[in-house]
Amino acid sequence: MKRIIFILVVMASFQATAQLTLESGKYIHQKIVRVEGDKVELYRKAQAFVENRFSGSEHKIYSLEAENKIRIKATQEHELDGMPNAVSYTLVIECLDGMYRETVKDLTYRTKGKVYVLEDKKLKAKKKIIPDLDGEFQVISESLKTSMYGEMMAQKQP
Repeated sequence: MKRIIFILVVMASFQATAQLTLESGKYIHQKIVRVEGDKVELYRKAQAFVENRFSGSEHKIYSLEAENKIRIKATQEHELDGMPNAVSYTLVIECLDGMYRETVKDLTYRTKGKVYVLEDKKLKAKKKIIPDLDGEFQVISESLKTSMYGEMMAQKQP
């Protein structure tokens, strides 16, 4: 019985992590994280994260302070089989009291001079691209989470 409960707990923890999934015909990465703080404080932390992580000219940042939401149109290099490519996406961070939601959507992939939406069947090597991108989005997600918890963790240390 204890083993079954342990297995269920482990499975639930794996399901809690966001992955790049196909929803309604579009790839999306979405995660809701509970964290202490009101929406204004969390928005301020998210803004600091965005300014630090997405400061290059290849990114467009739209801060919607009245909605406690930040939208980033980002482009980053992605190497596949030794060839330089690029992925573009929209990252939306929405802050609420005690939680925030991160969403990655609108993915396009540029390879060999052509641009494809990630869902395009003509995009070759998709089986390699999707796990790579998922890993990159996990890194961004963990970095955001660290930023959102950062001040709180610093205050708890003696």
